[in-house]
Amino acid sequence: MGVREQLGERPDEMRLQDLTLEIPKPKNEEGFDLNKNITEDNVEGLKRELATLRGLGHWGNYTRGVAEFKNLFPECIGEIDFDEKEILDGIKGELEKYRSDHSGRGWSFFIRSVYAFKMLFPDKINELDLSSEDWQRMRGRTLHQHRDKSHHLAMQMRVTSPVDAKDPYSGDLTAEEVKEVLDSKKENEEWQDYIKEAVCFRVLFPKKFNELQFDNEIWSEMRNVFYKQQKSNIMSATFRSAFFLKVLAAKEVKITDQGLELIMSEKESFQQTTPPRPERKELN
Repeated sequence: MGVREQLGERPDEMRLQDLTLEIPKPKNEEGFDLNKNITEDNVEGLKRELATLRGLGHWGNYTRGVAEFKNLFPECIGEIDFDEKEILDGIKGELEKYRSDHSGRGWSFFIRSVYAFKMLFPDKINELDLSSEDWQRMRGRTLHQHRDKSHHLAMQMRVTSPVDAKDPYSGDLTAEEVKEVLDSKKENEEWQDYIKEAVCFRVLFPKKFNELQFDNEIWSEMRNVFYKQQKSNIMSATFRSAFFLKVLAAKEVKITDQGLELIMSEKESFQQTTPPRPERKELN
């Protein structure tokens, strides 16, 4: 089944585009409906961006983009052209380059590339041949980032590291510390950063996630981040926001050997649905 079918689009709708009215987005709506917001044009735009990243050899960003699409539309992953061996070789080449970067930033990119690979090929993580020193350096970079009041590396390390790891690579980080950052982002209306930190909180402290208590206003602001990125036509950022919102809308989030497992409620199932057909404008 293709993305067009999964999104419930009909071929004749493209010809009726000028005869339809956009359905207003409810102001008192919680959650995020993927099928109503991602369009076929968005998917084609993402494919073009991924092809560019692949051609440039930006394997970490390319792999992450493919992985996020896979998590959003698992039944449609066949529509993305990628080669497992090519990605493995590309990621391993990037990791070797980052190992020789002693500025510290290289290990941030190292973590992100490993995370992207784990998200796309969870059963192949051992093929990256990570050493104990690699894990130690990754952990050190993660703890260093905590001092900058940013926690996305800790989230990525938690997803990437073995499920039975004694140290989840978040050090002595507490839920209260992350909540303080969230409160600051909310107060300053930095909603894109708020979404990232909220995802970190959910992954690192899943049992405390209900303490965040997202209301309609917060959901509206978070959806607006997605809408603005969608309007800017930067599809990699658009799909990343959609993936983050899926994590936040999930009924339950689990860390398993397969990475991040999202259990959706029936309301926010993100499974195949047919969105309502837009209303037609009456012609005089």
